[in-house]
Amino acid sequence: MWAALPGAVLVTAALLPERGLAQRAGQAAARIELELAAARELAVGAHQQWYELLTALKVDKLRIRGPQAGDEVGITTAGTAQAPVYRVVGQITARNELLLPGGRFSPRDRERLGNWLKKLREGGPRALEGDEKLPFGLRQEQFMEVSRDLGRPIEFETREGKLAEVLGRAGGSLEYRLLVDAAARGALEGAEPVLDEVRGLSTGTALAYLLRPAGLMLQPRPGADGQPEYLVAVADARQSAWPVGWKPQQKESEVLPELFQVLNVELTDVPLDEVLNAISERLKAPILLDRHALLWHDIDVHEVRINLPSKRTSYVQALRRVLAQAKLKYELRLDEQDRPFLWITTQYPVRAAAP
Repeated sequence: MWAALPGAVLVTAALLPERGLAQRAGQAAARIELELAAARELAVGAHQQWYELLTALKVDKLRIRGPQAGDEVGITTAGTAQAPVYRVVGQITARNELLLPGGRFSPRDRERLGNWLKKLREGGPRALEGDEKLPFGLRQEQFMEVSRDLGRPIEFETREGKLAEVLGRAGGSLEYRLLVDAAARGALEGAEPVLDEVRGLSTGTALAYLLRPAGLMLQPRPGADGQPEYLVAVADARQSAWPVGWKPQQKESEVLPELFQVLNVELTDVPLDEVLNAISERLKAPILLDRHALLWHDIDVHEVRINLPSKRTSYVQALRRVLAQAKLKYELRLDEQDRPFLWITTQYPVRAAAP
């Protein structure tokens, strides 16, 4: 029924419907059939985890497969009014989150997921409408559309470009309109040239990153026409901002195994930025600097000199020792394409920092 083979993502199960009060009264219970598209980067063990959880919650039919072109989360209704069949298409992201209409779940959300299934079985799709509001006031399907839209990669060079021009060019490739708040226009036009090359990163992560040093933020929101839209606004810690990447659900060794490769290292009076550039190339993963926090704490990655005695160690251990010398730390994050990158920030928080 399930095989843990390399690259295998297909899991199917057919379960007998539970015989409840409806059957005893002569009326068939609604059936729920789930078809879940699992991200290719998802650990194989996660398929079994979801399989066991959903079968324990007594779905009537379950299929977990790889992603296909045109996959969209949704519910279609079949059967009869007396015996409806709700066919649900969902997604399991590389962060091991289950996306269903009106809900986003982790494997630990057994009770919430059980309530979602109960609502659907008893009240049909309408019972799920407005069931869960996600950040930015978006509905579940809007949040997914925004995540997909902002997952488009940046396909042009950004370093040394004007921030306003980079923003306009990136916004031109998005499906939904990008607006700039009046209060943000001055900061945008007066911003320093872009210091970083973010070509290849997803648009959401890239824009959130490039806007942050200028004291700006990106906010998706429902538009007046019901469609999502994006607003560039002055950063406000009281408001939600689109983040610079997302924390993965998997272990670091699963997301970026290169971090744990072993090497011989010895550094003598080497600028920190050169060390980070070398590590980024070796790991084949971008390194993004929290320039807002570095500026606040007066840390210049070119001026900081790194020294490490000769030692055989892993990249992750070397990275921690290197960053500690500058009172910095790293976080492993994913962009909207689930591409891993390293976020370098300060060990101490920044008051009134951009979100």
